[in-house]
Amino acid sequence: MNDLFAAQPLIIAQLTEQVSGLRLVHGIRELAALQERPGTTPAAYVLYDGQEVRMQADQAQVVDQKWLIVLVIRHVRETMPPQARSGERQDAGPLLIHICRALLGWQPGAEYGPLSLLTAPNPSFRDGLGFYSLRFMTRTVIQPE
Repeated sequence: MNDLFAAQPLIIAQLTEQVSGLRLVHGIRELAALQERPGTTPAAYVLYDGQEVRMQADQAQVVDQKWLIVLVIRHVRETMPPQARSGERQDAGPLLIHICRALLGWQPGAEYGPLSLLTAPNPSFRDGLGFYSLRFMTRTVIQPE
């Protein structure tokens, strides 16, 4: 592996190819960037979410990389009656399951293990947008030079 973030463009390509309901799939460096970017919706943003060292063999490190996928969709205001608000969840639910199906068990490359689902942050809502997160993990080995 020559790039710690090499899985990001691979995940973006997989989502672009497999999840037809998304109008945009893009990589970001930090969650704060989503707050500044109103952008096209529905969209999925792929963000590196850290790693955990699993074991060390000689000088090689086995790590679990975490990737956060944030689905951003427009949502109706809380002032709307409950029956009018249900459309946003109906839009988010199918897209979230399509994202899961596109990534679960998929291997970004030869140096990565298959992706598995982890616990993710709760959804949030701001300025007419809903932010729904999914967190995935893949195992890889970092070798010394």
